[in-house]
Amino acid sequence: MSEQKESRIFKFLKGLLVIIIPLLFIFTMVVLFLKISGFDLSSETRQWATHIPVVSQFVDKKGTANQKSVSNDQADETKALKKQLSNARSEVKDLNKQMSTKDEQIKALNDQIDKLKSQEEQTSETAVNEEEQAKMKVIAQTYQNMDTEKAAAIFNQMSNDEAAKYINMLNNKTKAEIMENLSPQKAAKLTPLLESNSTTTDADSGS
Repeated sequence: MSEQKESRIFKFLKGLLVIIIPLLFIFTMVVLFLKISGFDLSSETRQWATHIPVVSQFVDKKGTANQKSVSNDQADETKALKKQLSNARSEVKDLNKQMSTKDEQIKALNDQIDKLKSQEEQTSETAVNEEEQAKMKVIAQTYQNMDTEKAAAIFNQMSNDEAAKYINMLNNKTKAEIMENLSPQKAAKLTPLLESNSTTTDADSGS
């Protein structure tokens, strides 16, 4: 008797498995096909469950909680992004300020360099001029003390501008004597270039 009962139970379980296994396979294939097709089974199931009176309460609460959680996460993420953006803008502003300061410093240094160069050039030019003037005074003094005939012979060999430059540094008396001893052609060319030198004449006449 017990063997018959066990046999019936075994047959029932066997028949149940024969039905359940194909159903599970079909369900799995359907779910897989829906996922591949882009069908949101979870969302659709939740929406379908909201129409069931008792189940809808649990689904709504869970859905609301999920939405609230997602909303909070988005708010936190937005806040973090805004903070990062603000920090980035602040860094850019600081960098621009530093660049502006450096540009001003560079400009000030360049201006200082230009000023020093200008001063150096002026000093160098002044030194050259003073040296040149001292040299010319020595040469002029040499011609002043030289015999006028010999000086005239030298001036005859110089260019007109160079000869006039040195003759104009002599006193008027020496200048006249040298002009008398120059060749007529040279004297004619130098005459328009001569300048009065009354100060030197007075000094020399006093000596």
